[in-house]
Amino acid sequence: MTRTYIRKKVRGYSSADLEVALQCIRENTLTVNAAGEKYHIPRATLYARLSYRRGVGKQGGKTILSTEEEKLLIHVIHKYQEWQQPLTQSDVISIARDFMIELNKKNIDNNSSLREWFLCFRQRWKSEIKLVEAYKLEKVRSVSCTQMTVDRWFDHLRDVFTKFNLFDSPEVIYNVDESAFGDDPS
Repeated sequence: MTRTYIRKKVRGYSSADLEVALQCIRENTLTVNAAGEKYHIPRATLYARLSYRRGVGKQGGKTILSTEEEKLLIHVIHKYQEWQQPLTQSDVISIARDFMIELNKKNIDNNSSLREWFLCFRQRWKSEIKLVEAYKLEKVRSVSCTQMTVDRWFDHLRDVFTKFNLFDSPEVIYNVDESAFGDDPS
């Protein structure tokens, strides 16, 4: 399944010509055959547009979720970000899969991959969402974070608050972490 549609044939007419031809046919100033010859538009195209079988809506195949359902999913992603819980690609796929199962979408079950769906979804909503990439925590950091280490850190924090009398001055306390300081040379 291609993600980007590439037209196989170049049309011999412009969209403006097509609109003018359709307008002439609807106003009975030209027949379908005459409009097709005058504007170099195939009769099948004119008949399909007149019967609204083609040319209405957006191009491409149908998506699993409707635009409204995808907007709801975008809202959920924004809520997670608002709650300081950034989502990864696999998180969004998992949430979307559960949502699709809840809506009884065809051919969707707990084993559905949805990776292709996600890539197209992200392309459609690229201006609305930003996802984070997960990275491994160094083994030294994961092993050294014990209950005793955390307790000592909070004891030290309490001592600093007491020493500088900060318990009643929350406006002078700033939260700084190392997330903005990269330690990976690559």
